[in-house]
Amino acid sequence: MASSPDHHINGDTKTHISKKPKLSPNFITAAEIAAEFSHHDPNVARINNGSFGSCPASLIEAQRRWQLKNLAQPDHFYVNELKKGIHRSRTIIKELINADHVDEVSLVDNATTAAAIVLQQTAWGFSESKFGKGDAVVMLHYAYGAVKKSIEAYVTRAGGYVIEVPLPFPLKSNDEIISEFKKALVIGKANGRRVRLAVIDHITSMPCVVIPVEELVKICREEDVDQIFVDAAHGIGCTAVDMKRIGADYYTSNLHKWFFCPPSIAFLYCRKSPKCPELHHPVVSHEYGNGLAIESASVGNRDYSPQLVVPSVLEFINRFEGGIEGIKKRNHETVVEMGQMLANAWGTHLGCPSEMCASMIMIGLPACLGILSEKDTEELRIHLREKFGVEVPIYFRPPKNGEVESINGYCRISHQVYNKVDDYYKFRDAINQLVSEGTEEALLMNNIHGYICIACMPQQLQMVSIMEVKRVIAICQSGGEFFTEKDGTLSYRGKDAHAIDIDDQMKFDEFKLEVTEMFGCSYNNMVIKYFLPGNKKTLITVSNDKDLQRMIKFHGDFATIDIYVMEEVAPPDVSNMPPSRIASDRAMARASSVLEAAQIDSGMCSRICIANRDIW
Repeated sequence: MASSPDHHINGDTKTHISKKPKLSPNFITAAEIAAEFSHHDPNVARINNGSFGSCPASLIEAQRRWQLKNLAQPDHFYVNELKKGIHRSRTIIKELINADHVDEVSLVDNATTAAAIVLQQTAWGFSESKFGKGDAVVMLHYAYGAVKKSIEAYVTRAGGYVIEVPLPFPLKSNDEIISEFKKALVIGKANGRRVRLAVIDHITSMPCVVIPVEELVKICREEDVDQIFVDAAHGIGCTAVDMKRIGADYYTSNLHKWFFCPPSIAFLYCRKSPKCPELHHPVVSHEYGNGLAIESASVGNRDYSPQLVVPSVLEFINRFEGGIEGIKKRNHETVVEMGQMLANAWGTHLGCPSEMCASMIMIGLPACLGILSEKDTEELRIHLREKFGVEVPIYFRPPKNGEVESINGYCRISHQVYNKVDDYYKFRDAINQLVSEGTEEALLMNNIHGYICIACMPQQLQMVSIMEVKRVIAICQSGGEFFTEKDGTLSYRGKDAHAIDIDDQMKFDEFKLEVTEMFGCSYNNMVIKYFLPGNKKTLITVSNDKDLQRMIKFHGDFATIDIYVMEEVAPPDVSNMPPSRIASDRAMARASSVLEAAQIDSGMCSRICIANRDIW
């Protein structure tokens, strides 16, 4: 159990906290962990520690004791105990993050409050003409929504020019992030502008990726960026947090997400510099001008207990083998293992390499769930919560131009000490059930109004969907040639072209007859090919009814399809050929067929979706 408040308030504000935590000789047991988090809903697989964190029962009790101490004699509490208690908490944080001095550490409500403090200073720089109109602030496209709004409220209104760094997803390496960040700085410095502030996430929220902050901070220094603010809402307790190594001017992290504090509390690190006195808490009190740390510790009559339990939190953490480092290591290893298990079960992939995640990881969801908008993600998340007892965030990734049947839905799973393997199996089985049943659950995200995977539908729904006739204009071209362009795409230069109205009820033989009449070509030797939308490198062959229907479905959002009609060259007369020549030609033919099949398979999607917007 945590110690009483009196144990932590000894009046010695110069107490040194050892950088080497005093680990418990008897590590916490599985039963004790279960008891600490027994207030969690036992019917819910809570694999979303990232959003709100988790506070064990012993720390809830420690917080309650602080609250009662305040209520019992508030005058004594505010005059004699509050400042000392907060100073001790700041001292612990200073040691944990490897800061130079306790005065560099302030405790605030959350990371969003810390962002407001930093951005408020930037806004004053514009309003007081210290910065030029149009000078830039750079932030990542994946920045947290509240921080984006804060930048809009403070910087844009003050005349600053905001540049978002576009980041790809899924990600393959840190090089992709670094490359895009450098490009953004070039834009920020164009036309004589200066980059006054770079806002860099340490771990982005959605999608979740660990950003190479040390490298980006170094680049900012080389490019003469005025100030650097690292928003690490998920930092402490989740990834390595070392102020000397990172080298940013400002760094904030919540302590209620991955450090077990009760909500809500965050620290804001401000590296000592001449600009430090310009930072002020947005809530002005009688301590204004006495330094940000003192201002933040006196914002009126409120509940300061989350800031006072930090010593008890450290005691709880040190009951685990390896302390905070051991917890981080085990969380990372387990979340990667569970993420890979889910990806294998669903036939998808991780959103980034394992080294680019900490205690959270992104996994692609089966494409046939039909996640096509933010609304779809909200509906799926609610459905998983209410029907299956699974709490997990869902992310929508808009498809890129030319993508066919891409994975647009991703989940973000977390791992914290209270999680069990069964939590992830429960999630796996819920998604598998949605896919396999193909009933109301599989249709939920679209509310039966969007694109549904026909493979996920029961037979009755497939029949109804097929009844909806899809029509498209086929522009049939013949007598031309294909040419390979420099970028590897194919272009067609043809002679004759005719248009024909086709639908997904048409049989392939009927289509061939119409084309034969158009061009006067041989019915038996006719070859019909087309390109998938956005893919001009691979020709797809139409040779039966299903191929024709697929072609129409692939072009469901298009009014026309370009179709190329060719005649197959008759096979040579092999009656007089030597056996070796015949075998060689047959082998070449087989190799050609295999190659064409491989090209077609690579261009086609694994699941075929149809539009049923009009029939429901």
